Amino acid sequence: MRSQMSQGVLRILTALVGIPALLAAIYAGSYWFGIVVGVVALVAAYEVGKLLESTGAKPIMLAGLALGALVLARPWFVYWDAIAAIVFTATVLTTPGLRGERPAERLAATVLMAAYPVWMLSFLILIREGAGIGVDSSQALWLTVMLFVVIWAADTFAYYTGLLIGRTPFFPSISPKKTWEGFFGGVAGAALAGALIKQLQLPFLGWTDTILIILICGVMGPVGDLTESRLKRSAAAKDSGSLLPGHGGLLDRFDAMIVCAPLVWLYLAYWSGVR
Repeated sequence: MRSQMSQGVLRILTALVGIPALLAAIYAGSYWFGIVVGVVALVAAYEVGKLLESTGAKPIMLAGLALGALVLARPWFVYWDAIAAIVFTATVLTTPGLRGERPAERLAATVLMAAYPVWMLSFLILIREGAGIGVDSSQALWLTVMLFVVIWAADTFAYYTGLLIGRTPFFPSISPKKTWEGFFGGVAGAALAGALIKQLQLPFLGWTDTILIILICGVMGPVGDLTESRLKRSAAAKDSGSLLPGHGGLLDRFDAMIVCAPLVWLYLAYWSGVR
């Protein structure tokens, strides 16, 4: 218990440094936010590559990071995804290092580095830019803040609820320490944070949309966590890295966002009442 509490203190101290910097980038928007998301996504992609290496998949690290960097430009250039895919495929298929070394497996692992997490995190940039969701710059700013705050609240409430009263295993075969009590605590935290920020800064967002965004983050965030846990388990790793004290790697910190960002953008773009 004492070790877990020490980890909790480290998590809080790291957050006190990282959160203001991230909020400043969200406020600045445009390329500044894109650069921050890009750095996070590419470091997380590197961590994914190292985990995959531990499983024996052997991705082509430089090619995976290069594809990720190309994908990050998609919010600002039409059809950039297709151009990136063509350039990447032509480059990789002519790479001598693929010959005779399980090329299909290496190619799949390399693509995974860029698709998860880079492509999925790039939806954060689309939300901040208001691309395809029918909102102005100020509204896009607060939608982005809401997404981060709700996920942070869900993660924090889940962690401390599980630590204090967690008894019932949630998915023991993948993540033995997670509990149903922690899961429901996380949903409650997401609901409180989402309702508060909607009242304060999102009058244009209806309650139906607010509730559904909260549910996406509160329910699918743990799915992102379990997805990363499955990858770490297959690599026999406790954390994806050690960059963030108390949190592990950037992949550990943004695993929920990787799943939630594209789902929230899809909801806002095609089903919400915002448009």
